[in-house]
Amino acid sequence: MKIYFSFFFCFLGTITLSQNIAIENPRTMNIIYPWRNELTVVVENIPCSQLHLKTDNGNIDGGNCNYSMIPESIGRANIFIYQINGRDTILLGEKKFRVKRFPLSKPYLGIKNSGLISLSYLKAQLGVMVRIDNFDIDAKVKVTGFRITIIRNDEILEQFQNNGAKFNDAVRKKWMRLKSKDRILIDRVFVRSPGVKESFEVENSEFIIE
Repeated sequence: MKIYFSFFFCFLGTITLSQNIAIENPRTMNIIYPWRNELTVVVENIPCSQLHLKTDNGNIDGGNCNYSMIPESIGRANIFIYQINGRDTILLGEKKFRVKRFPLSKPYLGIKNSGLISLSYLKAQLGVMVRIDNFDIDAKVKVTGFRITIIRNDEILEQFQNNGAKFNDAVRKKWMRLKSKDRILIDRVFVRSPGVKESFEVENSEFIIE
């Protein structure tokens, strides 16, 4: 009996239970946290309707040989392939995978994600962007909110929250008070992705007004 995995998104596996298990892997990558990872499972001589998958890291749903998995933590994930035929449940195989964080960038203001920035350039920006770095898939993220801290002479001048990706009017008015050498820290940046229930946080960015 042979089991074939076709991971359209990002799976790299190892044979664990049977030397007859084969993996077709178009992208030699890992399970990505916290994204929804699509997969197709085909077992020779077993109908798709009799297949059932489980994992010890996250959730797997779907059926008819087409499944999707959302891991709940970084590290490792085991996927167990079962055949359910009447009252019988048979473990056909097990696969071990690495789970890595999705490669998201720091917050961007235009084309800058840190360092010196002119006040005129800052005022021209509509808001904060988060990009996907060095990854060959068409996926998008939505910034749900962030915090801005203005620091002058190593002291916090102001700190405020912005909902969504675009700067609100209150934030834009704060730019009028900025001076050369003021530092702007953008942190607590949370993003969402289609198929992912919870928001997750990316790294911070810091800018210095020229």
